Amino acid sequence: MAPHPAVIWIWKSKCIPKIKFFAWLVLNDRLNTRNMLRRRRKYLEEGYNCALCQDGAEETIEHLFFSCSSSNCRWFVLGIIWNDAGNIFEKLSTAKQAFPFPFFMEVVMIGAWCIWKERNALIFNGKAPNLSTWKIDFKQEARGHLCRIKTSLHDSISSWLDAL
Repeated sequence: MAPHPAVIWIWKSKCIPKIKFFAWLVLNDRLNTRNMLRRRRKYLEEGYNCALCQDGAEETIEHLFFSCSSSNCRWFVLGIIWNDAGNIFEKLSTAKQAFPFPFFMEVVMIGAWCIWKERNALIFNGKAPNLSTWKIDFKQEARGHLCRIKTSLHDSISSWLDAL
């Protein structure tokens, strides 16, 4: 059976290997979210709810990256709106069709990576989430990938990043 196109998009992306592996973990529901820890019977004194949004929702991959109010603000900045219906593969396919640039998967993978880092900075270092700081981190991470991307796309990516 052939893999879903989203899996192929990950491995064909120009992201660095650690971000590709991170994205693969997300697609396969293997990222150590609080929900994953609960399923593994790990007790968390602070509970299993999302640390970023404080909405009282359990921190699942679905919530953290697609329905969390905090992460939705970040996606909106990037011009990505997630469809509420469907699984993660359908969400990616629908959003990819609506995204007007050829570097969709890199944006999603780096965006999710930066959300994950922001979440971990809050949990492990007590650093409060901040949209401005997140944007700076995203831009730095994306610019760090330019050397991996075709030079013909550098101008459009740089212009897009400058407009954020």
